[in-house]
Amino acid sequence: MSEVCARFKIDRNRRVYKAHDIGVLLSPNENAYKSFCLNVARELLSLEDVKFNYFVTRINTKHLENGKVTIYGNYGTATKMVSPHEFIDKISPYYTVICAWKLGQITGVRSGMFIFDGTEDILPCHAWNEFSSSQYLRIVFGGDKTIPVVASADFLLRSLDFFLQERRGILDEKAIQSIVLHNDIVPAKDKFFRYIGNPDLDKIKPLSESPIRMRDMEAFVHHPIIFLSAGGIVGQSSIIETSPIQDKLLNNASELCAGVRVYDPRKDRFLIGASPTKDYFFPFNKEARDQLEALRTGGRNVEEFVPF
Repeated sequence: MSEVCARFKIDRNRRVYKAHDIGVLLSPNENAYKSFCLNVARELLSLEDVKFNYFVTRINTKHLENGKVTIYGNYGTATKMVSPHEFIDKISPYYTVICAWKLGQITGVRSGMFIFDGTEDILPCHAWNEFSSSQYLRIVFGGDKTIPVVASADFLLRSLDFFLQERRGILDEKAIQSIVLHNDIVPAKDKFFRYIGNPDLDKIKPLSESPIRMRDMEAFVHHPIIFLSAGGIVGQSSIIETSPIQDKLLNNASELCAGVRVYDPRKDRFLIGASPTKDYFFPFNKEARDQLEALRTGGRNVEEFVPF
């Protein structure tokens, strides 16, 4: 990252950047942004002893009843039929889980460590049940801004996406492979292109339209988490993301190997300070400080974060 930032004359103020952050720094030069992501991707794909797995999902309507995918309910008791397009939309929030499950199925690896970037809104499915009971997974909120390996995956996907937007024709494993290897400029060793589709439908289809509750996900969430709050005022996320102290906060989080999350009392009341590992809270205003005091009064294991 240091080498590529120097190449593009970017002052590197953070240890970890996600692709979108670089887009902001290089705005409005879209070509420079694409070039930066491609440079990072090529550097990563040239690393030795690292395996890269790309997944693509295609649904063949010829093998579906009435061209529809049956979802909700177990195996032969599905209660709703949707188009393949609607199905892809349904699984997109937890597609990373599906890919990780498939990788475990292909390789036979058990008890492997999987790091997810703040995965939420997972719909219950057999793939999740099998994966979560056989692998070691950690959900790191804001992981693409604090953990280098997660940010690396973000650059790889963004680089691929630029090419996909310009591509015409069938999108399958061979298409992904041709883009990634780029006429053999990228070494093919340790690059794998995986298919997920019709044979996997019973495992990956949602069994219910209700996402798994955050309180039931807590065992998989990585702590500590630095919660950031502007008291829930309108435009809170934008205020936090554009704050002059944002770079310092994210660098601190990276050094602490901590997650980062904008505090949402509705979603996070079962999450913050519930782990034996102490969480942190950074208030941007008085309203947020009142939230912190209420959490402390309620016995939550959380303390005010002081940037260092």
